[in-house]
Amino acid sequence: MIGQGDERQLAMQPSRLSEFITLVRERFEAAAREGERAGCGRSYFRALMTITARPPSGPPGPAAPPADVPRIPLPPEPRSIEETGLPLGMLADLALKTLYLRGQMTLAEIATSLGLPIANVVDKVMDFLKADRLVEIRGGATLSAATYQFVIVDRGSEKAQEALARSQYVGKAPVPLATYIAAVQRQSISNIHVTPDDLSRAFSHMVIPRETLAQLGPAVNSGKSIFLFGPPGNGKTTIAEVLVSLLKGEVVLPYAVEIDQQVIKVFDQVYHRPVLDPVQADRVRYDHRWVISKRPIVMTGGELTLETLDLIYDETSKFYEAPFQMKANGGIFMVDDFGRQRVSPKDLLNRWIVPLEKRVDYLTLHTGKKIEIPFDMLIIFSTNLDPADLVDEAFLRRVCPRWVRVQERDDTGGFLKTRLQMVRHLCATVPNAYWTNQYGNLDAVEAHYQLTAGEVCAEFDSLDYVFIGVSTAGTIAARFASPAAGSLVNCPD
Repeated sequence: MIGQGDERQLAMQPSRLSEFITLVRERFEAAAREGERAGCGRSYFRALMTITARPPSGPPGPAAPPADVPRIPLPPEPRSIEETGLPLGMLADLALKTLYLRGQMTLAEIATSLGLPIANVVDKVMDFLKADRLVEIRGGATLSAATYQFVIVDRGSEKAQEALARSQYVGKAPVPLATYIAAVQRQSISNIHVTPDDLSRAFSHMVIPRETLAQLGPAVNSGKSIFLFGPPGNGKTTIAEVLVSLLKGEVVLPYAVEIDQQVIKVFDQVYHRPVLDPVQADRVRYDHRWVISKRPIVMTGGELTLETLDLIYDETSKFYEAPFQMKANGGIFMVDDFGRQRVSPKDLLNRWIVPLEKRVDYLTLHTGKKIEIPFDMLIIFSTNLDPADLVDEAFLRRVCPRWVRVQERDDTGGFLKTRLQMVRHLCATVPNAYWTNQYGNLDAVEAHYQLTAGEVCAEFDSLDYVFIGVSTAGTIAARFASPAAGSLVNCPD
């Protein structure tokens, strides 16, 4: 007499046995009333009710969570339509569109598709649709309501097409924007604390000075922004990728967010990494409109534009795709090759000045309404271009707590000597300051001698002339100055 869906719930949640028995008794009572109206006696049903009323042996204790469940606060299941934060009409439209596209579904399948519980939520939605003569029941495998087969009727098909014309979003029910904002604030990136041991383990496969690690740690713990600048090939991208591994723990992310009955799709399989597979997730009782994920990692390069930093509204599907920074909340947003995007660095940085300072961002709906969302991520800018050509003072103040500009020219008319003089002064006066000093790094000479120059020579049978930029000549010129390499000519870069 107990349906398969109920057996599964009972097996997974033994501490709710008493609640389950009450549910079964209510269903038997309803069946008894139906049987009496049909001319059947009530004795059979009362006998079954007596059996189900027997108390379980021993007091039920708290159910131990499965070993693979992350130890983070999970959003509770809504116990009513009101607790979903969504209007009944929106849930009814979503259920109707789902059924229209699938053809025939059980109540349990509809609940799984919406990510909502059957009791007092999905069953109420389907009762509403049934009372409006938009759907009907075509039998069931057992007495359990979870196995009832729902099909859409002609009038329901018309309503489903109208709903699809308003929005083609089908999937997990969205969560209200206010609920999403509260969740981001609870699991803020600022809660992460990286220790020196964490850094040493993460960078164990790289040759990184301890002084550099000592700088990276506070930058990560700030949970704000990092600006990586250096010549091509010096490990900027690799450092950023290693920093990703330092983000410990999990977060909960909504599949979609609702604002004014508009849907913003947030979950993205490219950037979000679920911790549990669907079978494991089904064993955990929580609001399944959320996915348990590793902290997100969003990496962009030359494809970044201003349009991708705002809500992307599809005129055909009639719902929004969340921008990169919204998908990165609680994790890392890395802008690689900064300055090489199709949008100018100035316009890109102007777009981010307020979010970097206030830690909130403002997005625009296609109706013109502005919405506020958290800007809670470690944002990493990586570039091999001169920062002086990319950013202004206002932006640097938001990225770096302190920065120094060298404006006095040296005796050659340039800035190299005065810049080096300032660096030496800062190293002597700032605690824990470290200078990589590529000018005096003999390893750089050896690296170019063994790798860069060797690769260039290998491409030619013989060389007559080699043109080398002045800034690079000091480290690889010796290789090309050999008689076998031909004549050496230095050219300003």
